[in-house]
Amino acid sequence: MDKQRKLKLVKALNVLVILAVVGIFAYLLYSALVLKTFPSFYGPMMCIALAVFWALNDVAAPLLREDFKGKTPEQMDAYRKFAAAELAGYAGLGYFASTVESQTGIYGAVVFAATMMMKRKFHNVYLGLNEDGTPITETKEKTEE
Repeated sequence: MDKQRKLKLVKALNVLVILAVVGIFAYLLYSALVLKTFPSFYGPMMCIALAVFWALNDVAAPLLREDFKGKTPEQMDAYRKFAAAELAGYAGLGYFASTVESQTGIYGAVVFAATMMMKRKFHNVYLGLNEDGTPITETKEKTEE
């Protein structure tokens, strides 16, 4: 895929992700103000919004952009761990948002924070970077000299 087409695809996917999440939040706001739905409705809708965001952003987008071409098995394994950590983090965020009125919601926030810190390591490995952000091949060349 050429660079121009990939850039257009990335922009289109970003717009799709934003529209999907904004649409769900707009429906939540509409249902709260007009339909007067029960508060137990908001937690599942928040989780659906986060799941849609994750699926579009971490599954559909890389597949459509063909990001996995030329990746090593170690990089693909790191991507799977990154995506799983991000999904777990979003699940924690959804739990936090759906249980704000109770004291157990803080556990969801802790899970979100922990997984977001952990996913950086896996994302760097997937991208072929060290923890400090330098390319792995650059480090290997320096150690060989």
